[in-house]
Order: sequence, then C-alpha cells, then structure tokens
Amino acid sequence: MDELTAFNQCLAWLTHTTALPEHLDGLVLCGNSLPATATAAGQLAQDYQLPLLIIAGGIGHATKYLRQNLNLPKSQASEAELMATLVRKTGYQGSIRLDKTSTNTGSNATHARALAPTDWRHSYSYKTRYSRGGLP
Repeated sequence: MDELTAFNQCLAWLTHTTALPEHLDGLVLCGNSLPATATAAGQLAQDYQLPLLIIAGGIGHATKYLRQNLNLPKSQASEAELMATLVRKTGYQGSIRLDKTSTNTGSNATHARALAPTDWRHSYSYKTRYSRGGLP
C-alpha cells in the first residue's frame, strides 16, 4: 500500500460517522481542547432529555489549548469546569457530575465510570464521536 492510499484509509476511518442510538441513559463528555464538543454534548443531552451528564477532565495536556480556545489563558479551572460552563450555555438544565482530577484519557474513563449511576446501560462518550466523525 502506498503512502497516499494509507493516508486516505486513515482519514476515512477517522471521519466515519455512526448513527446515534435510539435510547440513551447517559452521556459522558471527556475533557479535550475543543469547546464545540461541550456545546454539542449539551445539545445532545437536551435532545435525549437526559437528567444527568458526566464531564471528566482535570488539568492535563489539552487544558492549555482549551483555555486558549476559550480566550481564558490565565484560568485555573479544570477542563470539566470549563466544559460545564459551555454545556450550561446551551440551556441544559439537568444535573452535571464533574471529575476535576483526571489528567489523561484513561483516568477520564475510570473516573467517569465511578460517577455513573449503576442503572446506566446505554451511555455515550461524546469526545469519541466528535473526534471520529463530526457533530450530529
């Protein structure tokens, strides 16, 4: 396989979209540097009328870039706190549980799982969807 073919194959995988599920019990937003993910997660939570949203993200490698993207370079807030503010700006009125201690993707997942209700069977991670295919 030549380099261009491999590159195009990689792009196709990264931009592949999947249909949203018919039912969701909950939504997990993992910290990252893209404010649009928080806005889209807030809209999605409203569309599904979710009573709870979990946002995991402390201060890690993406925090500096998120703060820059929000024009808040001096902020000391965690990614979860910054994203919660953006989610609220969408009009989402449900509960938000924050993990403000995660510093990487693995701890985002572990800490978000610890915050999730035991009855969640169908949850969705918005960071994964956004990074692989765009907004709904």
